Amino acid sequence: MSISIADKQIELDRAKSKYLLFSDAEDRVVRGGQSMTIDDGDMRRTVSRVDVKWLSERTSYWKNEVFRLTKEIENMGRKGRSGIYVRLS
Repeated sequence: MSISIADKQIELDRAKSKYLLFSDAEDRVVRGGQSMTIDDGDMRRTVSRVDVKWLSERTSYWKNEVFRLTKEIENMGRKGRSGIYVRLS
């Protein structure tokens, strides 16, 4: 079953929102030394400086998802190529 462009757009909007949430939390915890509670709809967690590595991993994950989904939408739902391609003349 193929996922429609509209469904991909919904996924992209969700990924952008989570990326912004985790990025903001990472900034607040690193710069301000604050602890804060993150509630992204899927989970609720209180984070502090101890959790900076986890926050960084989540931020990176959602950033990559935003990039991947953007590319898939640009390619009209087709996945992009990956790997090495050699053109023989």
